[in-house]
Amino acid sequence: MVGDYNTDVAALQAQIEALQAQNEELRSAVQTMQEREIEYQNQIDSANQTISELSAQNGSLAAGSQDFNGFQFNPKGRHH
Repeated sequence: MVGDYNTDVAALQAQIEALQAQNEELRSAVQTMQEREIEYQNQIDSANQTISELSAQNGSLAAGSQDFNGFQFNPKGRHH
């Protein structure tokens, strides 16, 4: 009986150690995922900033082209 008890205790301790190791692996995986999430969010923010800047430039170009709507290019040098 004492031998069975010692075997049971050893088995339980081995399970505890295995679960603790698994817990550490999971914690490490979560940490890695959180770091990647921050990196991806920074990339998304940068892309959104670029889109906003390009949209603003495009809006400026569109507004500027309206000034030329009354003129057409004529290779003979005359404007209509």
